[in-house]
Amino acid sequence: MLSSFAIIRASRAQLLQRIQPPSTYKLTQLRTYAKMSPDTMNTYLQTLSSITSTKTSIFSRQKALFLQHKSELLSTLKADNKDAIEQLKELIHEMSLPSENSTSDPRQNLFAQMIRKNTTVVDSPSIILKRLKLLLATEESDPAVAGSEEVLAEWIGMLEGVLAQQERRMEVAGLVGRMVGEWLSSRGNFGKEYTSEGGANSATAEMKKEQLEMFRSLVFTPHPLDSAGPGVQENKVREALDALFQATPRAKKVLNHLRSSLRMRSNDLPRACSGYSLGEDYIPRLVVSLVNSDIFRNEKKSFLEDQVLPNAKICQEIHDVMNLWAADLGNWTWESAGLGIGAGVKLQPRFHINGKYRVYMDLDPTVALFAHHIGTWLSMKMKQDLSVVFDKRLGAWKGGHGAPMKNMSLKRNLSRCTDQTSDDDDKSIEHIRRENQRELFFLSNLQDQLPEAEEPGDGGGYDGEGEQEAGFGLNKQEKNANGRNSKSGRLVKERILHTLMTEFHLSRALSTKGGSNEFTVVMSDFKWFGPSLSHETLGAILRYFGFSNDVIAFFKRYLRVPCYFDEESAECIKTRVRGIPLGHPLCDMSAELLLFCLDFLVNQVSGGDVHLYRCFDDLWFWGRDKKKCELVWKEMQKFADTFGLEFNLEKSGSISFSFDGNGDVITPNLVGVSKILPKGPVKWGLLELTSAGTLTPDQEMVQGHINELTRQLSSPRISSSILSFANAWNRYFAAFLPYHFAPPAYALGKSHSQMVLNQLSSIQSAVLKELNGGEGTTLVKFLRKEISRRFPEIDGAKIPDAWFYWPSALGGLGLQNPILKLGSEMVWTIDEAPISDINSLTNFEPNTYLRQKLDIDKYNYELAKTNWIKRRESEEFLTEEEFYSPDAREKFFSFWGQIYSRLLEKPDAQAVLEVVTGSDLERAVDLVGMERFWNGEYGKRLLAVYGHGVVKTWGGLRLVEKEWVPGGLLEGARQEQGGWEE
Repeated sequence: MLSSFAIIRASRAQLLQRIQPPSTYKLTQLRTYAKMSPDTMNTYLQTLSSITSTKTSIFSRQKALFLQHKSELLSTLKADNKDAIEQLKELIHEMSLPSENSTSDPRQNLFAQMIRKNTTVVDSPSIILKRLKLLLATEESDPAVAGSEEVLAEWIGMLEGVLAQQERRMEVAGLVGRMVGEWLSSRGNFGKEYTSEGGANSATAEMKKEQLEMFRSLVFTPHPLDSAGPGVQENKVREALDALFQATPRAKKVLNHLRSSLRMRSNDLPRACSGYSLGEDYIPRLVVSLVNSDIFRNEKKSFLEDQVLPNAKICQEIHDVMNLWAADLGNWTWESAGLGIGAGVKLQPRFHINGKYRVYMDLDPTVALFAHHIGTWLSMKMKQDLSVVFDKRLGAWKGGHGAPMKNMSLKRNLSRCTDQTSDDDDKSIEHIRRENQRELFFLSNLQDQLPEAEEPGDGGGYDGEGEQEAGFGLNKQEKNANGRNSKSGRLVKERILHTLMTEFHLSRALSTKGGSNEFTVVMSDFKWFGPSLSHETLGAILRYFGFSNDVIAFFKRYLRVPCYFDEESAECIKTRVRGIPLGHPLCDMSAELLLFCLDFLVNQVSGGDVHLYRCFDDLWFWGRDKKKCELVWKEMQKFADTFGLEFNLEKSGSISFSFDGNGDVITPNLVGVSKILPKGPVKWGLLELTSAGTLTPDQEMVQGHINELTRQLSSPRISSSILSFANAWNRYFAAFLPYHFAPPAYALGKSHSQMVLNQLSSIQSAVLKELNGGEGTTLVKFLRKEISRRFPEIDGAKIPDAWFYWPSALGGLGLQNPILKLGSEMVWTIDEAPISDINSLTNFEPNTYLRQKLDIDKYNYELAKTNWIKRRESEEFLTEEEFYSPDAREKFFSFWGQIYSRLLEKPDAQAVLEVVTGSDLERAVDLVGMERFWNGEYGKRLLAVYGHGVVKTWGGLRLVEKEWVPGGLLEGARQEQGGWEE
């Protein structure tokens, strides 16, 4: 293998001649793994079906033998009129293994073996039997024990309970096996893609047609700015960026640093593909990152997870190809990547719950991994470099660096009479704002690091739709709070709302103490942002910041991909000339660099008083000066015109509040309406910010989701199996809807959680009533009825409630219940003490809480004044207005910084019942593992509500033995990510 440096020194003709054969060979070899023919897929599914049938058949025979032997045993004990001591001995004999008695009856051997499989029950059958044998040994020496009818009845009942628990576990195994078989059959004729009769409904079909026509009109038509002539747009971009980054000496320092760093990064890219730089675990981690990006579904995703991730040889082949391509990055083409002349990449539209179609490229896995590597590596490095704008030594980012001299004098006076200030201001409100901006919102769509190789997870989606198991235990976003997985915007979007409401309530409370009496909020996003971006504009921005010509050339060639839609023929192939594809870090990097310029612009024109809170192209800002907000909006519009962007006015809005002297919101008709800011309502998810400052559900949108959820659950693909129904229910009702009503935070108050609870209850009732033919029902009752209808041999009415909500990994159906999470009694704590010490336990509201904290200000002022007098200071002490001016309260006092941070936090929700040390539940948890799940909020609530009943019914937390059910298929059904019904 040639070294990277040797390849770089070779001429282009020699290079292509030398690297093409091994590159083509490796690509062909990898594609053999990736592409599974219909016949192969047919055989694959037939094999799975055969394995499932065999496993189910064997288990059914074992179950029948067990039940028959159990029935005969218990009947014999009662019919023979044996006394209690003889019945007990007979039970022990029949439940013991052959090595423990002299029997050779194979049926009895099977009977005893199946009982001994219960290794996760709290009271192990083996231990019970040994204990009873020891007790029986005292029969002759202590007749009082053996002759006690009460003791013997208890022992016999204990063994009969073991048999009953075993029977219930077998019933669950039989039900799970039937559901897996139903799910496998519903996937449709072994490998054929399932489609419902008649296809999409007319409304969805029309929406799809309109959206895809708009997409085509954008990506296959050059941007108007690109048609102005050679170099025209690049000069325009350069002039705009010069006005921004060369306006002050501090901004020039930042620009020079960025150009130097980014030029070095891009020149270093070929070496970054070498094995020495990447490390042995890099390719597996890259695979995990690509899988999490959600650009692949089904076969290719499975190929990466099942074939590439665990196979070191394939990973090495991929690394070799990446090394060869990176060595000649500037000359990379789609043809050199294996795409034949006249061929194209398929474009796949996917329907999302929010009603939008997103178009993804169906790339070859090796090409996708290479582009993912280039984009991820550059993104991580670029994020490190761009963060230099926050460096206090450069002083380019305005606001929070160091207060003006009058404020420094104020701080010195404050520090002489109180201990509530900090020398480095690291606990003040202003510092927390700045740190949150840098750590959470700044370039949030760029990855900080690759995930570990053993951590594949669910993709987040373009809109951060939150379809996955949001809010149940330790989810991906919470886990990566300090090392974010950028592809999901859920954490960022929810923190935007929590920050907005914290700032609103803070401004409202401080208006009573001399603060500003107004607060303005603006939200917007760009219309068709990804598909509409100008390639020339993006290239000009990369060149302005110092990226190498090779990187820019590769970037442009990668964007100009020959492509066609899935349903079209090869004759329809066109070259993409505009926009960036979804889910690709390389493209996200260029878009984030463009939006970084917007971040910097807002900071500079507002003097640091307005922060742009951004989740990719979702834009939010607010402030206590409406005129400054109007100035920011004007500058943002100029920016959009220069860089070829257009604001989506249908998703833009603003609202202004005014407060009276008591901190109450003035009625809307007395608030001046801005003629400059966008006119629409301010919305987040399914919520609208009203003129009273409350978050209220948009009932029109809620009804739309009721209709859509009902349609999805009724669709043939989802309703064809219980497992598909449960999976769809979890993704839509348990994850998507609760998230879009906003996760709880102190800034939203307890009333918000109650509102969400009411909304979810109402939605659930409406959907189930529609599914149940107009008759009201509950989810469990509905599924019991469905199970009885689909599997007549099973009496659904006898299935305990706990089974429906118990984790599928332990034998349950795995339904997730957000109402259980929100509806359980919650102990909200704040300031390290129950809120009941400050306000009502059940009626905590942030505005009331802040006003109570303002009352504490009076005490702090009097204490500081007393200290001042004791020190015999010569100067006159500050007035209360000076002591708690906005500058002092927000820039200097750690006391208020702690209050601000608390309002941003989620409540500490505790289960109704804790697992007590030494209890049956604690032992049951130890036996099954899954500590992370049980220690999470939802796991604790599940144990609190159902745990004791589960242990009593099944003997432990595992409802079924692993070998009794087709675990691989069950997991596949649970994780199925098939598209929604169109």
